[in-house]
Amino acid sequence: MIETDTAPDDAAKVLVVDDEAEMRGYLQSLLVRSYRVTTAATGAEALDQLRDDPPDLVVSDVAMPEMDGIELCRRIRDDDRLRSLPVLLLTGRQEAETRLSGIEAGADAYVPKPFDPAELEARIENLIEIRRIVQDRVRVPDWMKPKEASISSEEADFLERLNETVDAHIDNSNFGVDWLADEMDLSTRHLRRKLKDVTRLSPAGFIRTRRLQHAAALLEEGADTISDVADAVGYRDASYFSRLFRETHGCPPTEYAERVHGPPEDRT
Repeated sequence: MIETDTAPDDAAKVLVVDDEAEMRGYLQSLLVRSYRVTTAATGAEALDQLRDDPPDLVVSDVAMPEMDGIELCRRIRDDDRLRSLPVLLLTGRQEAETRLSGIEAGADAYVPKPFDPAELEARIENLIEIRRIVQDRVRVPDWMKPKEASISSEEADFLERLNETVDAHIDNSNFGVDWLADEMDLSTRHLRRKLKDVTRLSPAGFIRTRRLQHAAALLEEGADTISDVADAVGYRDASYFSRLFRETHGCPPTEYAERVHGPPEDRT
């Protein structure tokens, strides 16, 4: 097992499982800036680690000897203590059957190799934030409301400033954590800690959640196309936007719109 301490002490913990040392090292170096990363070379080793000290998410290769990623996922789902753990599967195989097997085993996300590092990181963070939603029994919109009785007036003011700042750049795909911290007159680390105290979200998670809430509002208002909605909230890749929307809202944006307005043929 390899564990790093580069990420903040309060960062989420991710277990990377891959039988290839080079890929384990690459994923570790990619994620270590944002997460506490541990690694395992086999499915059996991963299960031992999971039972001793469960992480916040598992990233596993599919093609491994003895116990592959799909079987590992299946065993996680069969364990009462681990079954809610998010699992993201990586594979170089493109067959629909392989993907279906992963989904049937309970995988939360399925990313083919080669992958875009930025997209992988975003999907990992999204899954971790979704797990926090479930654990805390908090609906996504509640995080965005600054007038909750459970928070102080200072926290409400902080949330209102955050909302206004993100909203001002909602359509800018380049707007990110460093930019947000600058406009809030905070260091990135201070912003992370303050946001966690108030919302349990990371800065990137807050920005993404705000974008996706705006997307839902646009769909409710009858936006013309998914591409238009994606562009309006800062996502240039409509397919990637659709995946994030589904992971957050539980259905694709097209289905979300139909729930509000009905099928296209039924609309006036």
